[in-house]
Amino acid sequence: MTISHTDGCGNVAVVYRFGFLGGAERNGLVSMQALRERGWQSTLCCPIDGRLAEKGRSHGFDVEDYRIGPDKIEPSPRWIIQTAVSVAQTNVRMRRVCRSRRIDLMHIHGPIAAVGCLLACRAGRIPMMVHVHDAQPPKRTYRAA
Repeated sequence: MTISHTDGCGNVAVVYRFGFLGGAERNGLVSMQALRERGWQSTLCCPIDGRLAEKGRSHGFDVEDYRIGPDKIEPSPRWIIQTAVSVAQTNVRMRRVCRSRRIDLMHIHGPIAAVGCLLACRAGRIPMMVHVHDAQPPKRTYRAA
């Protein structure tokens, strides 16, 4: 992939579905710092009320609220409707983020989080990289996503 900016750098959105701060999230913050040292702008997209957002802000990163839910899977008609509405709302919100932040690449942690960015990436012709941190075999929901 080639990013064609005059300064040779671009804007990346780093997306997490949950706001807790674990190993994968710490690794993402380290990656964002390395990108910043190379001239890239990074936006952290995650629930804004968690420790991950707090840590991202303390490192000087912009944080955008990213939520796709409900968190717990309950195969019921109500859950399916709530999930469909949430996915649609999340994609609309992420399209706005991509436009306002002039995002060139989305680094998305987890296939469920990727579902919330898929239409935004397609609409903006933005490449997406999905990073799966789980061990094998993949969960049914991950395979479906």
